[in-house]
Amino acid sequence: MQWTDHRQAATQPPAAPSPNLEPLDSADRGITNPIATAAQVCAYISLLINPLGITSILAIIFGVIGLSRSENVVDVLGGPVGRSASKVGIILGSITFVITWLLTTLWLS
Repeated sequence: MQWTDHRQAATQPPAAPSPNLEPLDSADRGITNPIATAAQVCAYISLLINPLGITSILAIIFGVIGLSRSENVVDVLGGPVGRSASKVGIILGSITFVITWLLTTLWLS
């Protein structure tokens, strides 16, 4: 049976980490735009359930706010964070609001 001297292993410096050559995504760095994410979530919810167009209106409002904030939040490569999610919120929110308004108008007439 061989005995290992663990003291030698403890005195050696740890190996240097290998350089990561791939750029990190904004999600890896923890940089987010929560208002833009809320706009996108509200837009998707408005596709399923949209009482009186409330979720559509929220998606549009959060989308506009998220789009304005996306200019101030940048990722590693210098691009805006949350711009696409904000646009999805504005576009889907507008479409579902118009559809909800038309269906409500037809139903009430």
